[in-house]
Amino acid sequence: MTQTQPAYRRQKDVVELTSLSRVTLWRMVQRGEFPKPVQLSPGRVGYPAAAVDAWIAQRQGTGELAA
Repeated sequence: MTQTQPAYRRQKDVVELTSLSRVTLWRMVQRGEFPKPVQLSPGRVGYPAAAVDAWIAQRQGTGELAA
């Protein structure tokens, strides 16, 4: 059986993947420098996994994000 990737990532997972703090992540979203989270249900948001992965790939390509 194959394991599928989640469509959305929790903030905790995004922070871990990017090594950004929660505050820096929030600031980058506010400035339009990071994908906006999506409201999934009351009190629950998720970051689109494909957009986060694309952002990471772009940063790795420019040398701005250490792998």
